[in-house]
Amino acid sequence: MSDAIRERIKQQRRWQTHMERKHPGQSFAALVRGDDGGLHVRSFPSAQEAATASAPAREAAGGAPDLRMSCSASLAAPHPEAGTAGTSPRGWRPSRLARELGVSKRTVSRRCEANELPFIDHGGGKRPYRIIPMHVVKLVKLYGLGGVARMRAAGQL
Repeated sequence: MSDAIRERIKQQRRWQTHMERKHPGQSFAALVRGDDGGLHVRSFPSAQEAATASAPAREAAGGAPDLRMSCSASLAAPHPEAGTAGTSPRGWRPSRLARELGVSKRTVSRRCEANELPFIDHGGGKRPYRIIPMHVVKLVKLYGLGGVARMRAAGQL
């Protein structure tokens, strides 16, 4: 592990200890790798425990963890609403996503037409329709339509 990474970890631990003294009784969070291999946010009573829990993953990897999102990441469990109207195990229709976000379904469709929002074309026959993949739906819920459009423009999707 390089000296720069060690110094960064020390800085982070000092900052967390400082925050613990400044705000007693507050809980602290850390990214921890779970049993399923994914990153999870866990709460700890002290900053030192949070730093200790998240540091071994960084030190073992020889650097900071790569937190870029992968579009091909496998999902642990299917969506709980899979199979209901407007959904499928692979994704949601634009109208369902629009309802969830509180925007017009035309807004979501325009984003698809402008190639700002990835979608799967289904139907091909008399009535073609679009399905927005579940990993994109989750990104839209986290970052919004504009955030996903910027990811798409940057080539991350």
